[in-house]
Amino acid sequence: MKDLILRLATEAWEQHREGVLLARLGSEIAKKPEIAKAALGGRKLSAYIEDELSGKIRILALPQNPIVTIAVPSAVTIDSANLSQYFPRADPGRKVAQASGVSNAILLAFSRPLAQDRKRAITLSPLVRFEDLSTDAEIQQSAKVLDRGWIVLPSDEPDSNERARKILSNISAWREAVGLDPRAIAARSKSESSLARTVLELLISCLSETDQRRIQIPLDLVAKLHNSQVR
Repeated sequence: MKDLILRLATEAWEQHREGVLLARLGSEIAKKPEIAKAALGGRKLSAYIEDELSGKIRILALPQNPIVTIAVPSAVTIDSANLSQYFPRADPGRKVAQASGVSNAILLAFSRPLAQDRKRAITLSPLVRFEDLSTDAEIQQSAKVLDRGWIVLPSDEPDSNERARKILSNISAWREAVGLDPRAIAARSKSESSLARTVLELLISCLSETDQRRIQIPLDLVAKLHNSQVR
């Protein structure tokens, strides 16, 4: 678990010069509930980091809303007078991508960083999703392995709108290369989404992005929610 936290915090800093939200760390850790439970020992994630990663990871709180916290490598230089610059912000190119009609899972698969020792597998049924696995892990026969060359990172295209357009171009080219019908990677209609979402997801989706960042859910509940979904 320590390695995961260190890796995500380091990747966020090296690629975006920002911290990784503790909420995201909690979500990633909850994917392995038994390991998380044993490691945390009843502590909150922030307390675990302070106890186990002292000198390696530093926790920062958003001045305007202290409940929003991020983790950054301790070795980096931080401008304490302008902490908000280190907190993840919405990508201006997101509107371009959202208007494309492509599944959000596919958009994320083509834009999220992929560690060198991992491979990304995309499955289309029963739900469109992707998963990063170790390079020697077996995958479902119907899954598609996404070559990392298709992934567009901020460092590849600093302009967010141009990056969004490049992502969509890559998705289109990849879909044709693997012989997929456009409907296979299309975003769900409102009626389909309402059947797939839980009541909690629907409530959260009504909040602004700022309000969503204020939500904190205990890790044991995150684990239960995660395990209830189709893996």
